[in-house]
Amino acid sequence: MAAPASIPPSVSENTGKLSLCPHCQAVLSLPLPTHCPVCHKPLTASNQAGSVIKARWLAYGFLFGLLGLLLLMHALATTPYYSVMLGDVVLSVFVLAFALPVRKELAPLLQRKGISTKVLTTVLVLTPLAAGAVMLLERFIVEALFKDIYIIDEAFDNRGAGFSVAVILIAIQPAVFEELAFRGFLFTYMGRFMSPRYVLWVTTLTFALIHFNWVGLVWLVPLGYAFGWLRQRYNTLLYSMVAHFTYNFSIIMLHFFLSKL
Repeated sequence: MAAPASIPPSVSENTGKLSLCPHCQAVLSLPLPTHCPVCHKPLTASNQAGSVIKARWLAYGFLFGLLGLLLLMHALATTPYYSVMLGDVVLSVFVLAFALPVRKELAPLLQRKGISTKVLTTVLVLTPLAAGAVMLLERFIVEALFKDIYIIDEAFDNRGAGFSVAVILIAIQPAVFEELAFRGFLFTYMGRFMSPRYVLWVTTLTFALIHFNWVGLVWLVPLGYAFGWLRQRYNTLLYSMVAHFTYNFSIIMLHFFLSKL
């Protein structure tokens, strides 16, 4: 069925962007039908344009609001421990505030149906290896530049916390909420008005920048790109969540092990 004349060619012919029903947010195949195959409501040029405008406001509001709040929390934190804790709390609350109202749109990204054991196994094998390589690189760069090395457990043990708190704040929380933020909400809404290539790079760079670790950009950018590629390639958050958790958990284990030597 050909796209109706009431829908602009820029919407119906741009295969680099997702076309979504503005009523139920179902993904529409090209050429665009006259009615949504899911909710059966009519598709017009005006409601298509309204959906794109809404996506722009949500995406940019989320992006700049989150960056501003995290920058403020980072400036207020007096120690690495409080920096991590405040950042985690702000990120979690902010993501929930934006994601809960659109949870039906994001829910398909968390479904286990179609998950490949082969891909999951590959992720579980490669991410610890990546963590080990990053640890070596980090020690080399930090020791060369600052004659010091930051050990994660020092920040937590000095506050009466320790390994379990480090796992919650550094492994579990980021794997859930950072993935929901960047590969979930931001990826989804930016995908409605940007090409997949630009969405991947914008979410990658934003993910790297919110860590406020300029030396760490050397490995945070490739990691963010890899997580984004998993989301884009398989249209699910589960692989990137598992990869993110496994990577961060491996980093924690290596830090704690090395600190005892």
